[in-house]
Amino acid sequence: MTFTLTALLTSCGESIQFGGEEEADLANPKTHRSEGLSFAYPGNWEIDAHQDTGPFHTFFANTPGDAIVILQIYPIEIADDLKTFAREFSENAAFSS
Repeated sequence: MTFTLTALLTSCGESIQFGGEEEADLANPKTHRSEGLSFAYPGNWEIDAHQDTGPFHTFFANTPGDAIVILQIYPIEIADDLKTFAREFSENAAFSS
């Protein structure tokens, strides 16, 4: 089965700096493993939650500052194109605020 990986990142990464956000520690990565899934993430981030709803997996990671990273993994057969996904994600985020 092929999966698509979608990551929505806010103020993270090696060269993006906002409001005092500490750089992502890419030199000392951590690895998250669960239910046949694994991925590396910066050493100074923490996985806060993992929601598993059937073929969908959603991970929430906190950075040392105020940013949050949302990582979603799901089968490519049911994946939206990026533009549709971004629009629906934004609409749902605005609705739940």
